[in-house]
Amino acid sequence: MKSLPLVVAVFLLTASVGIGAISPADMSTETPTERPPDTLTETTDPNTEFISPDWDVFSAAGSERPPHQLQTDGPELRPPSETQTRTLANNANAVERYDLDREHVDLGPAVSVDTERTAGTLETGAVERRIEKAGSDGETQRQVLDELNTIEQAIVTLEERQQQAIEQYNAEEIDSHELVITLVTIQEDALLLETRLDTITSGAEEGGYTVNANRQQEIRSSLQLFSGPVRGYAASLLYGDSDPDRIYVETTERGIVLSAIDGTTYQREVLRPDRREPSGGTVSLEDAESIVEANYPEIFNQSTTVRVSGSESIVRVTIVYDGGELIAFVDGGSEQVFKEHRSARLSGVVASNERSRTQSGLDVRVRQTYGGGPFEVAVVDSDDGSPVSNATVTVGQGSEESDVIGTTNENGIVHGIEPRGSYTVSVLRGTNTAFLELEATEPSPLAEPAE
Repeated sequence: MKSLPLVVAVFLLTASVGIGAISPADMSTETPTERPPDTLTETTDPNTEFISPDWDVFSAAGSERPPHQLQTDGPELRPPSETQTRTLANNANAVERYDLDREHVDLGPAVSVDTERTAGTLETGAVERRIEKAGSDGETQRQVLDELNTIEQAIVTLEERQQQAIEQYNAEEIDSHELVITLVTIQEDALLLETRLDTITSGAEEGGYTVNANRQQEIRSSLQLFSGPVRGYAASLLYGDSDPDRIYVETTERGIVLSAIDGTTYQREVLRPDRREPSGGTVSLEDAESIVEANYPEIFNQSTTVRVSGSESIVRVTIVYDGGELIAFVDGGSEQVFKEHRSARLSGVVASNERSRTQSGLDVRVRQTYGGGPFEVAVVDSDDGSPVSNATVTVGQGSEESDVIGTTNENGIVHGIEPRGSYTVSVLRGTNTAFLELEATEPSPLAEPAE
């Protein structure tokens, strides 16, 4: 997005823990000289011989021949319990709707956002002038408090707009594209309000009045709940600053999951309002850090930097680790993580499951995570084991038309977002086609609060 602020994902070193699936993208392959042409296989370790396939999983036709060996220089795949990094996720039984659609340039909403931004900037200038014109310390205080009340009321309105959009999406009154547009617009409005808060606090200090630090932090923490890395990426797609790409959307009655791949980075944001305590409460910064450590032990143990900030009712814990960044929001009332932002390098994500197939001269390996997580497709030539570049890879579900997720790079690799449920991955090189029918699993979730 040319004028819309983006949440910047942190690009760091390759991690030994990951969000769920994808080994390093640099893959070299050694294969035996004699191999059956159409073998369907499954494994949990790319450096060992494939085990016998579960034929019921795949409906694709392929000759039932003895399993073969596919070697890579990637890390050994361990059981999911050792590799799957826990993540905030919706309860599978509570999911009402999900989509994985391609977002694109949409100048109508972009113009609307620009108009709102202009209006918001003008209002912020008016707020600054009203505070400057206050004649005494008492008048300055009253004016500042009035402006803070206005922001707090606006936050309630943003919450209502977001909830209404989720309800409309669940009722199929709007599609995922319209939902994403609404979320991007709400993010922009929240950023404008945060700028206005800065203007109010600085104007108050110049007028001799200090804004209560706890109230200021409470407002700032509440506004941060409307932003996220996927919303920022979606904004760049709507404005044409990034090529059209797919964004995963999943909703419950009140919660929402968004995920996408931005270049070499997997991005995810989750909001679970049901994990908050409506009556409120407080939690110390130290306790919030301990809560996050208990919920994300794999990431916390790999941390290079931990930052804790926020009010007593909403604490934000940021963990920078080798390969990515996690931001977890802890609610003071429930003392639970209720919102998560995550950015991770694809090269640092470890697979929880792998499926492979040899068909039409192509060896295709798919490393999976979970619905809404990243997955990797690796293609090599079944004759000489060399990586196959420029092969077109598509993903389809049911009767829907298959969507191209990209073409393999020089290492024979392409990444995509894994759909929820059953899906088919197809690989096309010239007139040769190979395909696998797969089933996504659920992510490894955080512990649910006790009833």
